[in-house]
Amino acid sequence: MNDKCPKCGAEVVPGTSRYECRMLVGCPHPVAETHECLHNQLEQMEAENEKLRTLLLEAAEDIESWGVYASDYFAEKWDLAGDIEKYKKAAEKNSE
Repeated sequence: MNDKCPKCGAEVVPGTSRYECRMLVGCPHPVAETHECLHNQLEQMEAENEKLRTLLLEAAEDIESWGVYASDYFAEKWDLAGDIEKYKKAAEKNSE
């Protein structure tokens, strides 16, 4: 086994087969497989998150495009501009 994880640089704890990794704190399983599995899951989750972020932005743009047909009364009553802004902000990478 390598002394460091090639993906995150986590070091092997001396005398063990465990990585010193915040993703594995308290994990009882052999690390070579578990650590790699966690990285793969993280990559899959990041890719899925990016897809969902793109869909959310597209939804906000769709609301914006059909929202022009709403009367001023309903646009204000239902805060259409606020919803559009909220969804666009949620689609940004570092929004919380």
